[in-house]
Amino acid sequence: MFASPFTALNAQGSGLEASPPSLEPLRERMAELYGVEPYQLMVTRGASHATEILMRRLKVNGYEAVFTEPCYSERQYHLQSLADAYGLTLKQATKPLMTLKGAGMYVIDNPAMPDGKAWDLIAARTLAVEIFPALLVIDESYFDVCDAQSLIELTKSESNVVVLKSLSFLYGLSGARVGALISSAKTLNGLTRFCEPVPLPTPSIRAAEAALAPSRALSVQARID
Repeated sequence: MFASPFTALNAQGSGLEASPPSLEPLRERMAELYGVEPYQLMVTRGASHATEILMRRLKVNGYEAVFTEPCYSERQYHLQSLADAYGLTLKQATKPLMTLKGAGMYVIDNPAMPDGKAWDLIAARTLAVEIFPALLVIDESYFDVCDAQSLIELTKSESNVVVLKSLSFLYGLSGARVGALISSAKTLNGLTRFCEPVPLPTPSIRAAEAALAPSRALSVQARID
């Protein structure tokens, strides 16, 4: 991507003539925040963009369906819109999970919506093993204010587990669209080719870096409390 020879036409665009900065500092900071290695984390434009990356993978590899837990209507509509865009069928999973054969991924929310009940780590691991080799995609966009154990730990032992994070809710960056896709190094490496070279614009990167600065840690903890 080339820089522009012209400056922006308004003060709010100062500095935007240059290409977006490297995502590495933000990736390292987010990896530290979520307790994983940087090579396990991909910075995304929120959980929606991460879901798109996963659906691109499914489409290219010949999968036809995405399965979900029963979820609230707004969430269902959002997933349906993305599935439609990539020519995939969205289905609600039913027991027994043998019906998942041929599916590329199974999406769950942690905590479950709208009741707010967090998933148990053992139950989630059991589910990941049961649906393998399909991906278990765990959306933890709203998990950061939960008094429970994150399922990120599963990405260290289960190669088919992907956890999505977002800075929209707790950090007040819904308009900036910044999040993360976290998985095992091998799985993440395979997903990188489905992400565009420059996924985030400069204002979003700067907003995220500022929100995650150590100097704001006490303010963030106050929100959680």
